[in-house]
Amino acid sequence: MLKSTGVQVAFCDSGTTLKALLQAVALTNPSDIAVLTLGFAFGPPCLLRRAQRHHVATGNDYTEVRGLPHGTTPEIYTSDLLRSLSQHTVPGFPTAPSAAVSVLVRAAGMQPAEMAFRINARPFEAGEEYDATPQTLPESVEITSQTDISIARSVLKGSNDGDALREMRRWRRASIAIRLRTEPRSETVGARRASRAPRAGSPKRVLFVSYPSAFSGAEQSMVQLVGKLDRSKFEPICLIGTEGFLAQRLRQAGVQVRLSRGSGRDSAEDYLALANLIRKVKPHILHLNAPLGGIPVLGRGLFGVPVVCHIHTAVVRPYGGQLRWSDAVIAVSKFVEQEILRLEIPRDRVHVVYNGVDTEAFRAGVLNRSRLRKKLGVPEAAKVILMTARFTPMKRHDLLLQAAAEAKKRLPDLFLILNGER
Repeated sequence: MLKSTGVQVAFCDSGTTLKALLQAVALTNPSDIAVLTLGFAFGPPCLLRRAQRHHVATGNDYTEVRGLPHGTTPEIYTSDLLRSLSQHTVPGFPTAPSAAVSVLVRAAGMQPAEMAFRINARPFEAGEEYDATPQTLPESVEITSQTDISIARSVLKGSNDGDALREMRRWRRASIAIRLRTEPRSETVGARRASRAPRAGSPKRVLFVSYPSAFSGAEQSMVQLVGKLDRSKFEPICLIGTEGFLAQRLRQAGVQVRLSRGSGRDSAEDYLALANLIRKVKPHILHLNAPLGGIPVLGRGLFGVPVVCHIHTAVVRPYGGQLRWSDAVIAVSKFVEQEILRLEIPRDRVHVVYNGVDTEAFRAGVLNRSRLRKKLGVPEAAKVILMTARFTPMKRHDLLLQAAAEAKKRLPDLFLILNGER
């Protein structure tokens, strides 16, 4: 069929994307080659032309298109780069060309310039080019399932009025609408509903789940939340991974604590402990202190218990499936809310609830300022920056250190104090 339209068709017998692209290069000998997926058809009509213009103007070896949904954007490579990638035989070196480029670009930043494998790879910021608002677009446009085909058919029925982003917005609306029609909102496998409506005047039982049993920011937030709940309205019960400081703090807050005794890492034992506890205590609400694997499916789909997912991180893309199964999602900031909405979750399910501050613990005069500064070796008149965060790359201590170095040029008496666990 394609041949009859004058399109040159080549069938690839290679097992990797890189080998397939090299076959295409050998067949047509182009200077550049663009990789497109089926979702590209739902992107802006002129996107490839604009990306190619950027690719040439910057002298790129590789052009990644950013700011639009995954699946709608092309990747552009020079043929010379593809040939060079094929010559890398290091064990474990990525076979996907985009991943290989990413590895080499990172490596170049850690090697002397004369030794580094140089790749020019300035991305094309299509989101800025088209003035895209991520929260109005789908997270991705992929055609890999029957549901995706139904969404695509729904989108293609509409007319195009020249709006470059219209079809992607339609895809998001159709995706949400189709899932809302097809996803089960009650029991799905014939199990009886575990929770019952509370008797008049009795509190609702809320089962909080937090398998990570360290005591970091998310766990401290949960302790404050359950400790301040109105017990005439809510009865909190907490299921955590193991005994330790978190369990101690929860008991001090007057909360029932149950131990999973699994690995605390979303293991089969953890799921079994949760299922048994749901059957036993019959909670009215299941509150997840993090997006934990298939628990929303287990809680809502198997037992019919409404699920609330509490999100304390802005890295939410890996948890799209869990969040879509939740009845409500709590975001700890407006930024986190916007990241969640990018996952095609109905806006009325997402609620911003800021972390609370315990005004009994944090009040004026609770600490002796002079004594504490003397203990830390900080002069009385010095300026102090305090960062309280877990020591992990995602907290970006590196940016704070860079900023503090710049600030110290103007404030020689500046002190930086870092507090957190590893």
